[in-house]
Amino acid sequence: MPNPIDTDGDNKISRKELKEWQNTPLSERIANPDFQVMAESWGFASGYLGQTPALQELLNTVLERGMTDATMVKNFIANSDWGQRYANTYIEADQLRKGAPAVWAATVNRTVTEIKRRAQAMGADISDAEARDYAEKFLLTTSGDKTSPNYEEFDEDWLDRVLSSSIDFSKTKTINGVEFYDLAGAAETQAETLYQLAYDYGMDTSMSNDAFTGWFENAVKRLAGRETTTEDLDDEVINYAMSRFPGLQQQLSRGLTLRQAADPYMKAIAEVLEFDAGSLSFDDNLVQQVLNNVDEGGNFKPMSLYDAKLAARRDPRWQYTGTAKTEYTDIASRILKDFGFLG
Repeated sequence: MPNPIDTDGDNKISRKELKEWQNTPLSERIANPDFQVMAESWGFASGYLGQTPALQELLNTVLERGMTDATMVKNFIANSDWGQRYANTYIEADQLRKGAPAVWAATVNRTVTEIKRRAQAMGADISDAEARDYAEKFLLTTSGDKTSPNYEEFDEDWLDRVLSSSIDFSKTKTINGVEFYDLAGAAETQAETLYQLAYDYGMDTSMSNDAFTGWFENAVKRLAGRETTTEDLDDEVINYAMSRFPGLQQQLSRGLTLRQAADPYMKAIAEVLEFDAGSLSFDDNLVQQVLNNVDEGGNFKPMSLYDAKLAARRDPRWQYTGTAKTEYTDIASRILKDFGFLG
């Protein structure tokens, strides 16, 4: 996180470092700008340099033009779009911080309480120190160019993003023998929705599946940080299912989930293999063969239910079914009878 430049605090650099930087050739300064030294040199503290691209661009311009006079630099920054649009908020808050420390402290404490409440509701776990750091940044408000892809403002969206990064995914719980994330707050509700979505579209939701857990944790954070919506995630998962099972694209396009579209074929396979249809995985080779069959025209299209059942009978697992054993017994009896061993 960027920190406000405090020319009277711990960020102060030595006179030797400042002198060395001032004696550095201009071309080298432009190639390797040191924003902390630049801020110290020109004495302004009205922004957060680390993640404020617009301000960094202004400082690069200052270097390119060879400006060395502090007043000139301050005026240049103050009269820029960045300075006009965003500096006032910081200045007002900074004046409150310095001019009325008791009021500032009370404001920060109220904001800390609200941030902690917001974090708890989200399911994030943050320390008091983190909450205070976020509160001060939130109150001071960053500066930046909203047209820049790297623009970051310490507003409610920013707050939700940083809080979402504190959601704890290390705890798990076991329900009916299946391991799940043990989350709290809004994250728990979002997790239930995402689990169901992932299941409906054929994802392996086991905790040992790194692809799923990576997607899941990222999705929960993006939802909590308001960087995505459930509708966007629906589209994301549907597109994943379509790419995995192109033979079912038409059904998926009509609004069926992958499980709904595949249900008749899964039941046909399960009936022949004498399985519970729910125990069949979409990673099963036979399921893949039936759903992603290629027709004579080279198009992906599921097998007919009749062909799916024939394919299941050719599967090595069929020989262990009760039907197979009965048929084998009947055939053996017929052979023995034909050769006169049975009456």
